[in-house]
Amino acid sequence: MTDRWYDLAAPDASLIQGDLIFDCPVVTWQTGAYFSQEGTHEPEILKNAVDDISVDVIVMSQACDLEQCRVDNVTMLNSGQVEDLSIGVRIVYFHEVFTVPRIFLESLLVHRGKPRFRLLPPFREHLSQAFARFFMRVGLPTPIETPWQP
Repeated sequence: MTDRWYDLAAPDASLIQGDLIFDCPVVTWQTGAYFSQEGTHEPEILKNAVDDISVDVIVMSQACDLEQCRVDNVTMLNSGQVEDLSIGVRIVYFHEVFTVPRIFLESLLVHRGKPRFRLLPPFREHLSQAFARFFMRVGLPTPIETPWQP
């Protein structure tokens, strides 16, 4: 097994889980948007609550779904800033999930014409499992009281 955690993918290479995309344009919601504006229709308020930003992301949509064109939108996570690629330091924020139309993302990568970093197995699979564990956790609104604790 190699010590490398990433490889380089050509600009026109198929999109796959674990691809790192720097400065990816995404849509996010303004935190102060609410429905108290008099005389404004809800769709208009919703449109005004959107911001576009650029963020470093990592593709989280399943590789098999991407390969077989089963998804129209690609799920991605904020992947933080590169501290030092030589030692592989990246931060992935599971709370910051974005989706972008697949056709847009693929055309963006080809248009940029630059290779991108891609996680290699088993690191890609470990990240996928960690993301799944994060979303499948059970959170209760109240603490569990156990009779055996003092």
